[in-house]
Amino acid sequence: MANNKKLLSATSKNYTKEEIESKQEIENKLHAFEKLDSNIKPPHYLDTMGKNEWNRVVPLLQDLPISNLDYHLIAQYCNWYSVWRKSWQDVKKNKATLIEENSSGIKTKKINPDFTVMEKATTQLMRISNELGMTISSRMRLVDVSEDEEDDPFA
Repeated sequence: MANNKKLLSATSKNYTKEEIESKQEIENKLHAFEKLDSNIKPPHYLDTMGKNEWNRVVPLLQDLPISNLDYHLIAQYCNWYSVWRKSWQDVKKNKATLIEENSSGIKTKKINPDFTVMEKATTQLMRISNELGMTISSRMRLVDVSEDEEDDPFA
């Protein structure tokens, strides 16, 4: 993922005129896609927690170059959020490790399976939120660097 693209305005590299025109053309095509409708309904397969997350994040994504093509990616995010919340609730209640007794009566500690699910869900949430511009680092790739440079009195 080291080769993630940045908006032209968010880079400080000195591009040639041809590179600038090429990057600008690509960026203009980003806005040619149909913008995600803020009133779009969540997919029917999301549970209540997933639908609540959908209703929370979709309005927040309106300022980003998110289109209707990202509909299912947002749905995946909301589904993984629901999985994470449910597993987190179980881990909160039962702890990260469980005590099991084997057939010989010996008690051993075992990782709570919901802890493993929670870790997997966290990984997926971070991956998808990064793709959608929902993390500070992914949003920083969309911010105009020149705005920060102008405000710096020591530059």
